[in-house]
Amino acid sequence: MLYRKNADASQCGPCIGLFARARAGIGLSTLMALVLAGCGGGGSSDPLAAPALAQNAAAASAPASAPLVTPPTPVPAAAAPAAPADVIQRSVVSQNFCAAPRTGVDPSTGGSYPDQPGSLAQEKSWVRAWIDETYLWFDEIPAALRAAVYTTPQAFFADLRTPALTPSGKPRDHFHFLYPTDVWQELSQGGVRSGYGFELAIVKAQPPRDVRVAYTEPGTAAALAAIGRGAKVIGVDGVDVVNSKTVDVLNAALFPVAGGESHTFDLQNLDGSVRTVVLMSAKITTVPVQNVQTLQTATQMRVPTDTLGDYPRATASGATLHRLPR
Repeated sequence: MLYRKNADASQCGPCIGLFARARAGIGLSTLMALVLAGCGGGGSSDPLAAPALAQNAAAASAPASAPLVTPPTPVPAAAAPAAPADVIQRSVVSQNFCAAPRTGVDPSTGGSYPDQPGSLAQEKSWVRAWIDETYLWFDEIPAALRAAVYTTPQAFFADLRTPALTPSGKPRDHFHFLYPTDVWQELSQGGVRSGYGFELAIVKAQPPRDVRVAYTEPGTAAALAAIGRGAKVIGVDGVDVVNSKTVDVLNAALFPVAGGESHTFDLQNLDGSVRTVVLMSAKITTVPVQNVQTLQTATQMRVPTDTLGDYPRATASGATLHRLPR
């Protein structure tokens, strides 16, 4: 089950919605810098006492012993003091305090925005508190994370998740992501989102990836290009979908957030043939039930069939598949 806060980052503009798994999040460890003391050898300006002159030739021919010099004991460098841990307050303490308060009518409620003048520090404080209250793995968030290091609440949110891996070596939490508020509202309330008209099924999210077309929406660019169910996406804009590490590039092309974006897809059909198509993103209205028909069996029994897509208010859970994890 996904928990979603129906608000922007720390409930303030610039229109970023936050999502997290029930009670949850990849954390980045903060490395402590060590100040290394510079130490090195050097000559002395005070000459050492010369050895006594030999009293005979044998003594004179004997090599003189090199003077013993005891180097100074280096002083261990002290580690830089760690920054104090962030104080996690209840989210209601910093709720609605915004560095750039919005004005006007909130389309999701029909009322005025509740924003109050605040600061980025308060926004980040709200994000940290909200994660602690709602995130499934809240007690696994790295303790070294500090809000002051991050310039935006969105960047802070991205790291507020568990670094734990599954037994197969994959991130335990791959449900951690952001959606622009207007995109989420269209998706959750009206079944409208930007795309090409195909629903992608991420069969295997880590390399070697397996990304397939689950179905297409009628009348869309994907449907008009005759992209069939089960087609495998093997490349996009010249980037290898199966093995590439440039996940952000792939996500931007596979899951556009706006209409009017043109991208080139390499598709492998079920018969093994490969073709390239260019698709333009647009606002797509989801059709929840498609291909409704009735089949008649040998015993004259009539069996209804259809294809179920995303229901408008069910897309919050479906949206977890609309990104490739890093």
